[in-house]
Order: sequence, then C-alpha cells, then structure tokens
Amino acid sequence: MYRRRPSGLELFTNFMFNLMFAWPFKFVRWCFRKIRDKRYDIDFSDYPDDDLDEEDYLMENVLDRAVVFATEAHEGQLRKGTQIPYILHPLEAAAIVGTMTTDNEIIAGAVLHDVVEDTDVTIDDIQELFGDRVAFLVYSESENKREDLSAQSTWKIRKQETLDHLKKAPLDVKMIALGDKLSNIRAIHRDYNIIGDALWQRFNQKDKNEHYWYYQGIADCLTELNVHQAYKEYCDLIDKTFK
Repeated sequence: MYRRRPSGLELFTNFMFNLMFAWPFKFVRWCFRKIRDKRYDIDFSDYPDDDLDEEDYLMENVLDRAVVFATEAHEGQLRKGTQIPYILHPLEAAAIVGTMTTDNEIIAGAVLHDVVEDTDVTIDDIQELFGDRVAFLVYSESENKREDLSAQSTWKIRKQETLDHLKKAPLDVKMIALGDKLSNIRAIHRDYNIIGDALWQRFNQKDKNEHYWYYQGIADCLTELNVHQAYKEYCDLIDKTFK
C-alpha cells in the first residue's frame, strides 16, 4: 500500500474535525492508536482527559465517530491511479446512502465500509467501538481478499462472491453496496471520458467487459432500491460507460 506524507487537504480536514468535534476527535484517535498498536484492553482511566467517561463516549453520535475513525484509518491512502485522498470515497458513499435513509448506523457503516478490507482495522475493532450492527454492516461489505494469492487471479471469484451475497442481503446492506458502487462508477465514468480505455489498466482486472459484467450484476441484485434516484443514476452511468 502506498503511503505518503499528509497533504494540505488532509491536514486541513484534521484541523476542521478538531474544531467540529473537540474531544470526540481526540478520543477516537486515541482509541484507534491503541487498536493499531494491538492494545485491545481499552481502559478509560488512562485516557488523558479527566472530563470524559465511558457513558459520554457511548452516547456520542455514531456517525461523527465513524467519520473521524475512517479518516484516521485511511490516512495516506489514495484512490487507484489518482492523487485523490481515499477517504473521499467512503464519505461520498455515505452521502449517497444518506439520500436513502436517515438511519445513522447504516450511514456510519458506509463510512466504515472499507476499513477492514483495506487497513489494519479488524471486524472485532469495529464491534468494540461501534457495536454489533455496524460491525455486521462493515463485515457484509468486506471481501475475502485471499492475501496468499494475487488480486488479479482472484478478481472474478471475489466479485462472484459479492454478487451471490447481495442477492440475499438485507436492505441496509444493499444500500451501502449501492453507495459504494455508485461512487465507484461515477469515478470510472469521469476518468473514462478523459483517458478512454487506458483507464482499465489501473485495475486488477484489465478487461472492460468483465467490469461491465460485475457492475450490471450489482444492478440486478439491487432492484429493491429502484425507487431511489441513486439507483437510477447508477444504471444510467452503466449504460453511458459500457454501452
């Protein structure tokens, strides 16, 4: 994974989070660093703020905490083939989910949907900090990467597993999947209009037709969401990108 020094945008984002969330930002960073260092025995007595107790933490808005936690977890990551900070993808996915539901746990699940798949955070960490439901939503969006094999060789297997799972998934999981995939297809369509077929070289799967198979398969699994504008936009962008 490519790591770099934080950009000015990321530093500014962190500064704004400090202003917006005050102690919650400091607290979540503290929790995350303990998790990163494999210190799971979180004891509130060693937190450097005497005014905070466990009840305050548990009452804090789950969406606020998810945004700060994901920003920390994805620090230094970029979108494939770009200089765009990765955190903007899960935030966009969450904004899309927010057009379909006002349930903050579902929206928080969208914010966190890639932290287990693409960072050192584990599903146990998510369960400890955000509860069973959010952990289930994140787990449902996390692929089995098969780290012992190349990503290119397992691409079709992983995507078929995602499709098989989504066919039977509950509505909240499908909402997060739509937020994730609409964010992706927006980026693909935008960049395809700029660089054409060279775009596919940035992905593990280089065959445009295979991407079409996958994105159309996602649409077929999410027809329950066809009353939402996000679903209509998703289908429209598939047609514009692949047909």
